[in-house]
Amino acid sequence: MVVGISKISYATIDAEHYAIIQQLKALGITPTGNKDADRAKLNIEKNKLIQQIKTKAKNKNDNKPNFKEILGETISNNNPTNQLELEMLGAKSVGELNRIYFNI
Repeated sequence: MVVGISKISYATIDAEHYAIIQQLKALGITPTGNKDADRAKLNIEKNKLIQQIKTKAKNKNDNKPNFKEILGETISNNNPTNQLELEMLGAKSVGELNRIYFNI
């Protein structure tokens, strides 16, 4: 007999399964009540989300110009001006990754 998750007492669920159930609910997925099945569902959904983020990041990066070509030179670690440009480029990259991750 299959019992809905609402019928299961949370007192009988261990902490790990409870966390899995909460994550599934946050993703809008109905938990089954079986720890292994719920863990498998959660892993599948996490992998789907990771692939979506990677695809979205790849599509955004395909449309961006190469910064080294714009600068017209390779960035040297010895030159302070070029070091500053490199740090600015890194900050822009971190900002782009945050925008992708947080859907801003």
